[in-house]
Amino acid sequence: MQDYKINIKLKSSIITPFHSDTLWGHICWALRYTRSEQELLNFLECYDSGEPPLVISNAFPKGCLPFPVLEPIEKTKQRELINTFWNESDFIAAVSAFKKLSTIKYISKELFKHISKGTISRYSLLEAILANPKKFPVISAELPSVTYHAKINRLSGTAIDGGLFTAPEIFYFSNELEAYCKIGHGFSEEKLKQCMEFINIDGFGRKKSTGKGAVYCTIERRTDDVTDDTNAFMSLSNYVPCQDDPQKGFYKLITKYGKLGGHFASSSIIPGKNPTPFKYPIVMFESGSVFKVDKKKEHYGRIVKGVHPAKKINIVHYGMAYPMPLKIEGLND
Repeated sequence: MQDYKINIKLKSSIITPFHSDTLWGHICWALRYTRSEQELLNFLECYDSGEPPLVISNAFPKGCLPFPVLEPIEKTKQRELINTFWNESDFIAAVSAFKKLSTIKYISKELFKHISKGTISRYSLLEAILANPKKFPVISAELPSVTYHAKINRLSGTAIDGGLFTAPEIFYFSNELEAYCKIGHGFSEEKLKQCMEFINIDGFGRKKSTGKGAVYCTIERRTDDVTDDTNAFMSLSNYVPCQDDPQKGFYKLITKYGKLGGHFASSSIIPGKNPTPFKYPIVMFESGSVFKVDKKKEHYGRIVKGVHPAKKINIVHYGMAYPMPLKIEGLND
């Protein structure tokens, strides 16, 4: 499979996070609208063969990756870090600062390169961050916000006096994001570019018809330069494992309440029935989860079927993992 990077420039705030399953869903609808329904069905059938045409990650702020979920640091090791980087008189401030480090969501890609020759642990990552915070900046999370809107009287078309409601939005500290993908048999760079061009015009996620989710996406080829000396992988996607996928690891769970896109979001899928745009909830491993492997692969996970009441319609949920090979402490037998 050929590796690519998708560069996403934000032109507005967004409401829908750039998760792998949502990005993949937008690409599916782009295939449907720019080519044909049969093209989309052929694309989906390729996943049943075990050779996925596209594996995609979440999108992260430019130059960043998720902080890997690793074995917690022992108390003696925590005290060792505190004694190294703070004076004894600053112990309370040090403990408070150390607590804030537990909320880290993104770390610099340069940090991974810096310690990639050795074995990665939560201790080694935090030690490098504390030793050189300017070189290895960290981000706790995106910046959630709310905007106020006026309720509209549908009969008069005017605002209701005192009728305000809030809607959540997401603001990133950078207006540039990066997602990673692998293209295999049954897909192509040309098709991916065409899909990105459609998303540039159509928008991304909720409320795109009102100006939210305005993006400009481009793609570029990249070379995977990760060493073979690894014993684990970090998933850069939200991930649903196959039966034979690795089971030993450190992870966080996320429950996704998926919603259909395209014309399925507002029209009846089954003639004569009420529209049902919501999928069943799905529990996934969150990006940053780490699993032990004996031999690295280009992808893990699966496409989840049976996620909607309309069983006879080909509605699925993306649950494949884009893996980043790592050499990790704490996963020995």
